Amino acid sequence: MQSNFFVLEGIDATGKSTVAKSLAQRGVRVVESPIRPFMGKQAVIERATPFANFLFFMASNAQLASLVRENTSTDAIVCVRYVWSSIAYHVALGGLTREEVSSFWKAFAHKFQIPGLAIFLSASDPERQRRFALKSEPVFQSGLQNNEVFQRRLKGEYSFARKLVSWPSLDIDTTSEPPEVIVDQVLGLIGNRG
Repeated sequence: MQSNFFVLEGIDATGKSTVAKSLAQRGVRVVESPIRPFMGKQAVIERATPFANFLFFMASNAQLASLVRENTSTDAIVCVRYVWSSIAYHVALGGLTREEVSSFWKAFAHKFQIPGLAIFLSASDPERQRRFALKSEPVFQSGLQNNEVFQRRLKGEYSFARKLVSWPSLDIDTTSEPPEVIVDQVLGLIGNRG
């Protein structure tokens, strides 16, 4: 049976929120990570150790996987961020090593739901900077979007995360396409006509 679970992934300002909002407006079930009961607890967990912080986000991903498994609907479920983001950001921030994350993943990968497809959105650096300037809501780890060293490291850790978690995925560059075109591409990929 083909999975009806899909993921939108990618670093900040690549279009995940914009695409997710449009998908929801077209009737697609969209969930954002972290999910309930984890939602809204990030400020508290940021004071925890890096490993505890990582476990918090992976626990939210595991809860999401459980909810997806219990879903009896044949409609698509699209999650904004999943295990790749948790891995990439925690290694890029320097709190965990690739070896530590790899050990965790090897021990617990079977606990997570494999999506039918993970769609990795990307955009050029100048376009991402333009989008950051337009954002009205606070950005995760505010200030890091302008840190070129961190952004390079984060891109590298996403590559690492994609090799570690080698589930079906593809890339869509959102740099020059209008959001509606990207949304139509995603709808075509998930098989939901909205």
